[in-house]
Amino acid sequence: NNMSCCHRGDNAQIEGDFSTVHSYAGTHVRHRIWADLLYELPLGEGALAEGWLIGAIVQLRSGSPLPVRDRGGSGWDMSRPDFLADKPADGVIDTEIGEFNWQYLDPNLFSRVERTDNNIQVRKGTAPRAAWIGPGRWTVDLSLSKSFRFGDGARVQFRWDLFNATNHAVRDNPRLRMDQTRFGEIDDVDGVRTMQLGLRVDF
Repeated sequence: NNMSCCHRGDNAQIEGDFSTVHSYAGTHVRHRIWADLLYELPLGEGALAEGWLIGAIVQLRSGSPLPVRDRGGSGWDMSRPDFLADKPADGVIDTEIGEFNWQYLDPNLFSRVERTDNNIQVRKGTAPRAAWIGPGRWTVDLSLSKSFRFGDGARVQFRWDLFNATNHAVRDNPRLRMDQTRFGEIDDVDGVRTMQLGLRVDF
């Protein structure tokens, strides 16, 4: 790849040397499952009881590739550290170390390459590009809706949506820069439960 802006982690460490570049594409997701359900609640007869719908969307997906990097100096498109194990899977330990805090990558299996006084690596690192996979994620979204009809054509729809209804912690990727503190840690989560109310009028 030859990317000069925002995805330089996909570049070769040395221009023209692609020996440690072959790995997952940055958008690679091995497994992705979506399921949806729409069910009319049996609440009885009558204008108020009939027509209540409950919907659900369940999403499950594998994690995305993790490009471990070690920035600093110039002369390298994107430096990488040394990886001290044989298999990339050995670098993932995924250990909880606190509330909403996990040590995902093993920092003991990564080592910074020796650098010159100008902070330039003396050689390329042995770590492959994006050979590790981040944490997977799953969410459940729910909705409750009901439509009311008025006259010949007017309709009012009430809707209540809950996103991540289970309030499940969706983990971010770990810190991936060797020059940062707490390398390999996950210290942030997304996806707190949110909800919205909607009213739609068609006429």
